[in-house]
Amino acid sequence: MMTNILYRIDKQLSDFTKTEKIIADYILKNPHKIIDMTVNDLADVTNVSTASIVRFSRKMTHQGFQELKIAISRYLPEDIATNPHLELIENESVETLKNKMIARATNTMRFVATNIMDAQIDAICDVLKNARTIFLFGFGASSLTIGDLFQKLSRIGLNVRLLHETHLLVSTFATHDDRDCMIFVTNQGSHSELQSIAQVATHYSIPIITISSTANNPVAQMQTMH
Repeated sequence: MMTNILYRIDKQLSDFTKTEKIIADYILKNPHKIIDMTVNDLADVTNVSTASIVRFSRKMTHQGFQELKIAISRYLPEDIATNPHLELIENESVETLKNKMIARATNTMRFVATNIMDAQIDAICDVLKNARTIFLFGFGASSLTIGDLFQKLSRIGLNVRLLHETHLLVSTFATHDDRDCMIFVTNQGSHSELQSIAQVATHYSIPIITISSTANNPVAQMQTMH
């Protein structure tokens, strides 16, 4: 299955170098302009070297800038207003907003289907089925996802605990071990409190499952599986 190049760039944004982020940010905001650009054109508008753009192109396509442009054009709608990677535009119609939402959701599902590992999901299911207690935690927007996950796991009869207070969650770990598990939902895993909770869970040998946009973040690196 072919993956939307714009979506892949967006998902890998946090893993890029400073220069790569500059290039990626311009591409994501102006994919329709990239199609008609040369390497020198893109270098001028982003103020980075042509060599950096060539390296970025090879990183994303294993080939060159021309192949990157082709990959972008393949997923660029004829009507650029439907592109989910473009910024919201003032006074957009409801129809345009709906199209962007549908495109974004479709790309997300396609990305998950392409990158998810079946064996790993089976292993996670085994952990959840055998866990005495499943702890859930997420900050900010991730707490909404955690709340939804709490409802779903509770409905199938699993023993799930959702504690919003960090100190209560950490103190509860003292009476739990590798027969339980901890699920984190985090985009980048950069929150210091989240990292502290993961460290305490690791201390008590509690298996950690992380749902995140990238495996290259502090919490994911302490996990048992993701």
